[in-house]
Amino acid sequence: MEVHGHTVRGVDVGPETRCRHYDSELDVIAIRFPCCGTFYPCYECHLAAVDHEPERWGEDAGPAENGSAAERTAVEDPGSAERTAAEEANAVLCGVCGTVLTVAEYVDCDDRCPNCRAAFNPGCRRHYDRYFASELFETAN
Repeated sequence: MEVHGHTVRGVDVGPETRCRHYDSELDVIAIRFPCCGTFYPCYECHLAAVDHEPERWGEDAGPAENGSAAERTAVEDPGSAERTAAEEANAVLCGVCGTVLTVAEYVDCDDRCPNCRAAFNPGCRRHYDRYFASELFETAN
């Protein structure tokens, strides 16, 4: 399924990234998995669509074919606080407007797209550990 110019794979994916597993009005994000560089609405969609184990941002090798080597190295934040490559990776797609958020932007967004203000499902926070290494989200909650 093409969503705002991005391919989103999974089970019964809709035009705002809802899927068979998560289809409430608030389920409007897809996460790009670093193992394959592909957006999926959820962990279960990734498991159903591919034959490899999912990797989480911040603990595994980094983006595969669709990612860049630059995302695997640390980058310097303008405020001189160092951010990891995982925090700066473009990893979360808003299914409402098509904005792609970094991991840090998504974890810090208060369950709303910073661009279009669409509400995201706050329950997704309970599943961050499926997508992100704990150091990427523990201080944000």
